[in-house]
Parts: sequence; C-alpha cells; structure tokens
Amino acid sequence: MWCTSVLWRDFGKIRTIAIHADAGGLGLGSRMLSELVDRAHALGLDRLCCLTFETRFFAKHGFREVEERIIDDATFHEILRLPDMGVHDFLELPYLKPNTLGNTRMIRELHEAA
Repeated sequence: MWCTSVLWRDFGKIRTIAIHADAGGLGLGSRMLSELVDRAHALGLDRLCCLTFETRFFAKHGFREVEERIIDDATFHEILRLPDMGVHDFLELPYLKPNTLGNTRMIRELHEAA
C-alpha cells in the first residue's frame, strides 16, 4: 500500500508506504517509493517530504532529515489556512502538540540526483 498527497503547488508528502512483514527485503518498499517519486515528477513537484521512523530507508532513497522550516514565509502563511492537519504536523506548527511519537521529518529535493 502507498499513498501521497500534494501539499502545495511544488510540494508533496508521502503519507504511507507499507508492506507485510513477510515481504521485507524483497524491494517492494523501494519500488513503491520509486513510483511515488515518478508520480511527483509527473505532477511537477519539486520536493517530497515524509514523517517517518524508517530514516535509513528514506535516506537510501535521497531523503534528508530536516530541522529547519523548509518553505518560504509567504507559502508558510498560506498553508496555515489549509485544513489538513497532516500538513500542519509536518511543518511542526507551534499550536500543535509536540512530536511525542518521535518520528523524523525528512525531505527529498526532486531536481537533485538521489
């Protein structure tokens, strides 16, 4: 199973990549992620982000951990108006509860080689 969504005109979020535990090591997750990246390119997105515990997996595919705000101020203020709390969660907006799950924010610039 996999799912992604467009958060902004050039920015998408991978929401889910999941495989059955018995299928681990077969490359299915990598193929799903590759398909999502291809779809993001086809949509004209420049960046993909995710919140994940699987940092090694995503790093292997060109994602990097981020601490800083990754969008400009104008876009940030536009996104504040969106009802999608997943967007707000990824941006770690101050009115949200802290990241108690401990997952990591990661991003991939699609115009760079991964």
